Amino acid sequence: DQVARYDERPGRGPADRLNTMPWIQLGIGLLTLILSMLVLGAVARFWWRHRNDGLSIGWWFLALAFGAFAVSQLLELRRLLASGVELSSLELAARFVSMSILLYGLSRLFDDVLAAKQRSLDEARNTIHLQAEAVRQGQELQLLYKMSQSLLSTLELEGVLQELCRSARELIGADSVSVRLPEPMADGFRFAVDFASALKSKPNRLDPRIDALCWKVAQAGRPAIIADAPSHPMFGPEAPAWLKSLGAFPLRRGPDVIGVLTVVFERPHELTLTEQRLLSALADQAAIAVYNAQLHEQAERNARTDSLTGLANRRRFDEMLTAEVRRAQRNRTPISLMMIDLDSFKECNDKYGHAAGDLVLRQFADLLRKQSRASDLPVRYGGDEFVVVMPETNCAEAEHAAERMRELLSRFSVEWDGVQIPVRAGVGVAGWEEGRVPEPEELVEAADVALYAHKV
Repeated sequence: DQVARYDERPGRGPADRLNTMPWIQLGIGLLTLILSMLVLGAVARFWWRHRNDGLSIGWWFLALAFGAFAVSQLLELRRLLASGVELSSLELAARFVSMSILLYGLSRLFDDVLAAKQRSLDEARNTIHLQAEAVRQGQELQLLYKMSQSLLSTLELEGVLQELCRSARELIGADSVSVRLPEPMADGFRFAVDFASALKSKPNRLDPRIDALCWKVAQAGRPAIIADAPSHPMFGPEAPAWLKSLGAFPLRRGPDVIGVLTVVFERPHELTLTEQRLLSALADQAAIAVYNAQLHEQAERNARTDSLTGLANRRRFDEMLTAEVRRAQRNRTPISLMMIDLDSFKECNDKYGHAAGDLVLRQFADLLRKQSRASDLPVRYGGDEFVVVMPETNCAEAEHAAERMRELLSRFSVEWDGVQIPVRAGVGVAGWEEGRVPEPEELVEAADVALYAHKV
């Protein structure tokens, strides 16, 4: 009855059903095949364009999936052409497996593509970073080279120190820069301070606690960075207004520290690693320039200083006298010369020895230095002869100074081995006030004549 009722339904008979199903399945198979070919073509094109991007095993799964898919489609077409029987369980399993492999292969494919693109992006970023780092290092080297050339362009110590201060301030924009050279001086330091930047208050020298910090840096040979001075135990809230942060860098020459470079900021500033590296490199370069300038200064000082007495020598005297006579000619100002000759110095050497004679010369040089003004130049002229160049001093003033020197020498003596050695000397002066200005040689000759006239 059920079959009869089913067959009686219009258009729903078994013959109609058998005639319709093959065409529907054939259409579905062809559509699936076309779609798979399109996907295969797109994937093949994509693989060709990205074959060098590091794709891995996902492509093999994808190839296997398309192979299984093609076999299943061929079986499907064959079955449809042969009969109108519905898909078997084996065919359904093959279709399911092929589609699963296809989906897995596609997922692996996209993972590989994304991973390859990420690697390419990371490599590009790393390349850009390396290029930027190379450019930055090149700029730093060029800047340091330029600064080192400026530092080495002069052998004057003060010029080197000022150039170092200027270079450091230009390098990091510090508000003040100072250089301290630990030499045996009255305050323990020789230093140059450059306050040409933005400090509102300009002290004559920096806070003494900075000196203490520099001593520690010089002893340890390592930089010291203080990012917040008011909260640091060394400074505290009583730190001056112009001191908010600072850094101290040693000037190293081999194992020795010959100075300390300090940078001070009147605003909170934490020195970056790059700034610290640049300042350390600049300090190392500056150490060479400072050392060379110190050697040059020492050589110049030795060339113009008498090694026994510490007074200026004949070379320095000739330079100074010529310069002062020319200045007197230009400005029409007076100039005088005092010449002193120790009496019986040869007898002193013969009786007490040359060591005693050297002591006499040194102590007399100390006396002469103390009696001279800051503008005067005491000189050991040669042997037991001394000269004092007295700029802007007329004859009356020079004669008064000579009388004072004669009076001091009348009671001056040097103790040697328990014996008091009296020191006597002749003193003569010559000067110019008006009329024709004498040449330096004429002034020396006039002082020499006055000296021997006084002795007679």
